[in-house]
Amino acid sequence: MYSNTMPRLFHHSLIFEYQLFPPKLRLLFLAHLLRGMTNQVVGLFIPVFLFTQGVKLEIFQRFQFWESLGFIQQGVFFVALFFLITRLAVVISTFPLVRFMRKIGLAKSMVLGNVLLICSYYLLQLSELQQWFFVPSAICLGIGIPLYWISYYTEFSLHSYLGKIGQQVGGLYFLDKLLHAMLPLLGGSIVAFLGYDALFLFGIGFMLISSILLALMHDIHFSYKVSFQELRTWIAQPKYQHAFLGSMGKILEELAWLLWPLYLFLFLGSEQKVGYFSTIVLILSLATSYFMGWYLGKHRGRRMLMLSGTILSLLWLVRTLLVSVWAFLFVDVVDKLVNSVYAPVFDSLLLGFARGKKVFRFFVYREFLLGLLQIVFWLLLALLFMVPFAWKVVFVMGGVGMLFSLQIRKTIDDER
Repeated sequence: MYSNTMPRLFHHSLIFEYQLFPPKLRLLFLAHLLRGMTNQVVGLFIPVFLFTQGVKLEIFQRFQFWESLGFIQQGVFFVALFFLITRLAVVISTFPLVRFMRKIGLAKSMVLGNVLLICSYYLLQLSELQQWFFVPSAICLGIGIPLYWISYYTEFSLHSYLGKIGQQVGGLYFLDKLLHAMLPLLGGSIVAFLGYDALFLFGIGFMLISSILLALMHDIHFSYKVSFQELRTWIAQPKYQHAFLGSMGKILEELAWLLWPLYLFLFLGSEQKVGYFSTIVLILSLATSYFMGWYLGKHRGRRMLMLSGTILSLLWLVRTLLVSVWAFLFVDVVDKLVNSVYAPVFDSLLLGFARGKKVFRFFVYREFLLGLLQIVFWLLLALLFMVPFAWKVVFVMGGVGMLFSLQIRKTIDDER
């Protein structure tokens, strides 16, 4: 049960208060914040790094089709190839890993997921010397995804107090933005002055600290089994169809976001400018997250999700028309502000839905289906950049994905 006597973080008044860090989630929150910080420093620039590697790739030089591609097509093809291999690893490994995860527990699974991310960073670092290392790097990244994220969502869902889950998730978003506001600028500066080797080493250091915190957590073991037969049964039920469609729509929008730093890099011309841009956006949108975490604790319903999701979808369509840095900045700031409403609502509904005996299995099946969707996405992306309006299609897909994510509300309605 969530204690009312627990010390409050950011307790400025009786109205604006957060009841964060329940005892069983403190280490998980801190470890996840560190992983998120790593993503802001390193993960933000991985698509840019892959693009720059793809432009000077030698392993495809013998193929005539490669010579016929422009440098943007070559770079994007390599980005798509890397993440295609990653998602193939996710789909192939998810079900076999479940038995292993049940045996070692959730905390150790997250530690192993972090270790594989460290290996992926290190292999990417080595790929500058030997280009084939990007293959094992993508595989390590892919195997680590179900190990970490299935365990993380399960742990969060198990220990969050349902009545406060909107505030807990909203508060985590606020802390994430507060700690991360300057990190894109830091990442861009590291690349500009020290290179990608230093950037990957920085990320490895953060991930080691995160892994130590996770190793101190109490482990949870499950006896639940998963199967393709049960997955087919779940997909046949409307409430699960809506849940999975909502998750798949959300991930489609996140894939568009994954490519957004690359678009900014091509437009602005350097990693450092991408870092400046991202930091300015985060700082300008930071204050809203505090208020939204409190507000969403009391208003977690349909209207907030529908309104914010619709606006975010429209912003993706607006991006197809932008031609100036100031327009990009304005749209990104508005996006972050609205996302401060949307993201905690979506996550709290998702976590609320997955509670109970189905919690672990739900996230296993969700990760598997998201992997299948992303395989299709990266295959299409590799072909898409053969046409001149490819970026507009990516942004439209992000908007469509956001609209599909709103399907999750129907599941919650049914459950209640």
